[in-house]
Amino acid sequence: MTPHPHPRSATRRTAVIQCFVALLAQPGFGLASTATAPAAPAAAPAWNPDKPIRLIVPWAPGGAVDGTSRALANGLGARLRQPVIVENKPGASGMVGAGYAAASPADGYTFFMGNVDTQVVNPLLFAKTLRYDAANAFDPVIELGRVPMAVVERAGVNVRNAQDLQRLARDKPGSASYGTWGIGSTAHLAFALLEQQSGVDLNHLPYQGATPAYAALLGGHIEFALAQVPWALAAQRDGKVQILGVTSAQRSTLDPSLPTLAELGFKDYAVEQWVGLFAPRGVPADLRERLGREVNAWLKTPEAQTALRAAGVEPGGGTPEQLASRQKAESVFWQRLIRARNITVENLQ
Repeated sequence: MTPHPHPRSATRRTAVIQCFVALLAQPGFGLASTATAPAAPAAAPAWNPDKPIRLIVPWAPGGAVDGTSRALANGLGARLRQPVIVENKPGASGMVGAGYAAASPADGYTFFMGNVDTQVVNPLLFAKTLRYDAANAFDPVIELGRVPMAVVERAGVNVRNAQDLQRLARDKPGSASYGTWGIGSTAHLAFALLEQQSGVDLNHLPYQGATPAYAALLGGHIEFALAQVPWALAAQRDGKVQILGVTSAQRSTLDPSLPTLAELGFKDYAVEQWVGLFAPRGVPADLRERLGREVNAWLKTPEAQTALRAAGVEPGGGTPEQLASRQKAESVFWQRLIRARNITVENLQ
């Protein structure tokens, strides 16, 4: 006689099989329907800052970087609905502020206002003592603008071209000085290049920022300085200084009447400054992208255009990649000049 399973055993086996089939039908198991789509990844949360944001400026108040920072703080604060605070941390040709920013938390509440000095020149001249890695300590966000510079002289110097400067250096050796915003700064190298191309020797007096250098010029302590175009124009109108020419390869859109130094006999002379917004390395990419979009939009407003031009800046914009490319190109340019003319921190003192 064939044995028959107990009814209760059959019921239990049927229940187990049903549970097992149901389990296999869940997403991730082989019996799931081919029409079942995998769960979509969660969207990255939008960046909505809920406390003040800091902009670290490695220079003293005044000057193009500081002026750009304060204009940006006003515009960005309104767009993000959070206060944006400018913190000046000058010293050592921008290295103090840059080092501070590089060591700041990558939490999206601290950003750095860099320029040619901090991101390009310092790494080339101060590699042995630099306390931050300009290439790896920061992520570029956006170029804020270019800064046309002018060589200015105090009233009464009467240098109008390359020949006049050579005559002054020949007739009164060691009598002429120039002031800059720090040893090894762009202004320092700009004058060193001017000296070498003209065959003259001038005395260098470094200061803790552009504003103190301007004060020294107006006080009669130095003969020359590198200045932002708006400041130079205002001081010239007041009879306090005379503009020699702009350092860029082309005339500035801030005042096209000003000649370039190349036009005045300083052959092939071209030096340009710029200002960029950087984030400490590690700030999430989506946050940096949101910030870049906000700044790009702000740069197109009449308020931004007016404020930046008043600070001596030709408004910029663009992508992080464009700023990174510019930084790399500037590094190649300055390194070529430094090597060709044997410019070192030691012989620039």
